[in-house]
Amino acid sequence: MKKFLILLIIFIGLGIYYIPKYFDKQEVGEVIDSTTGIGNIKKKLQADSTLAQTNCIQLCENKLINGFAFKVNSCIADPMPQLDRWVCVVETNGSADPSELCKSYDLGTADHFVILSHDCTVVRTE
Repeated sequence: MKKFLILLIIFIGLGIYYIPKYFDKQEVGEVIDSTTGIGNIKKKLQADSTLAQTNCIQLCENKLINGFAFKVNSCIADPMPQLDRWVCVVETNGSADPSELCKSYDLGTADHFVILSHDCTVVRTE
C-alpha cells in the first residue's frame, strides 16, 4: 500500500509539473475552441465565402462568354447553386444593393452576398 501511495504522489507531482508545460496557450485555445465549435463555424464560413466567390465568378464569366453584356446592376444567382444562403450580384455603376436586386436576400432566406464588377472581379463579399 505504501508503494502505491508513493507512486501516486510521484505521478500527481509529475502531472502538476509537466502538464502545464505540455499545453502552451495555443493548444489550450484549440481545446477550448474545439469545445465551443467557434473555430469550426469561422472555417465553414470562410470556406463558403471562397466557394461563393468562385461560383459567382464562374457564373459571371459564363454569361460574358455567351455574349451577355452587363449594362445594369444584376442579380445573377438568387440563391447560388449549392449555397442557398448566398446570392451573386454584378454591379455596373459602382453601387449595387443585394436587397434591391435579389429576392432571397431581400426576404432574408439568403444572408450573404458576393458583388462582382462588370468584368467578373470580386468587389465585395459579406
